[in-house]
Amino acid sequence: MNSLVNRYVSRLFLGRFFVLLIGLAALMLVLDFLADGDKVIRHRGELSIFGAVARYGFYRLPEYLSVLIPFTALVAGLLTFTRLSRLSELAVMRAAGISTARLIGAVMPGAILIAVLQFIVNDQAVPAGIGALRAWGVGDYAESNAEDAANLIWLRQGSDIVRIRHVDDDRGTMDGVTIFQRDDNGLIIAKITAESAKFGDSGWILNNVRRSAVGSAAAEEWDYLAWPGIAAPSVIATAAVHPREMPVSRLLSIRLASGFGSQPRYLYEIWTYKRLAKPALTILMVMLTVVLVNPLARQGSGGLWVVGGAALGSLLWTFDDLIFSLGEYGLLPPFAAAWAPATVFVAVVLGLILHHESHRRGRRI
Repeated sequence: MNSLVNRYVSRLFLGRFFVLLIGLAALMLVLDFLADGDKVIRHRGELSIFGAVARYGFYRLPEYLSVLIPFTALVAGLLTFTRLSRLSELAVMRAAGISTARLIGAVMPGAILIAVLQFIVNDQAVPAGIGALRAWGVGDYAESNAEDAANLIWLRQGSDIVRIRHVDDDRGTMDGVTIFQRDDNGLIIAKITAESAKFGDSGWILNNVRRSAVGSAAAEEWDYLAWPGIAAPSVIATAAVHPREMPVSRLLSIRLASGFGSQPRYLYEIWTYKRLAKPALTILMVMLTVVLVNPLARQGSGGLWVVGGAALGSLLWTFDDLIFSLGEYGLLPPFAAAWAPATVFVAVVLGLILHHESHRRGRRI
């Protein structure tokens, strides 16, 4: 019986989830194109209008899926268990001895599948889509092709500040490298400029190098100068973007490259933890839908349960965003900022499960 209930509940839940997700994603893409469609068509190049629209939608879709997946999972769970309650199927399951914990177990395979999908979208599809839109220069990521200060890459290597005009990941080269050397107090003591740099087994080799020390009229010059310690070209190119646009593998690479990055080190830590915490929060949201719906609810009250559950979910998401923002500003440790909301969600879900079970036993007595 358990396997039959598990398959039945999972099928209802996943069916509603994917129908809602496809519908909401399509709506968001249509609204997005109505706002930025003229820019897409203007920058379509050799593509046809249909090809440009399809390409833009393909690159833009992961961002909307990232936002919609947890919300859709919550609503799909509420709709599923509201339907079971409205048709008295949930009451029959409870009367047959199926506890709240077992109902959570029935929906858990679907929740885990959604969480895995969410992680893949957030970790792989979103960074790739944003990178493609940046390179294309349309939508929210339109950039000027002019070689101005806005296109320069600024990084931190230990106490030094590095400015790079261009990085070629495929060739392992950099152009227009400037290194601002600083003392322990953060004051600039020298500036090193290099026309280009080549990455090798022992690190970077700077070409046509000139070093000017603060307070000295003379400048030192070299044809070549070894510059060990800085990361590989692929890591440098990735580090120029915000941590939210990096996959976990890149976040870990930058964290392992001690003292390197374009952002404070704790930001890479908090986004690594957050990438793992978000799917966990989605699973907890699905668990919450099981314990929220009353199996003895009156006919016609299903809409109230859906609205109430969505409101509670929104409140918990707001709490999650607030705690994470405090972590981004350095007011909370990275691990706590990423996982504290999940801990609160677990406490809420367990508390509701215990309440349901104690109420159920009390009615039996």
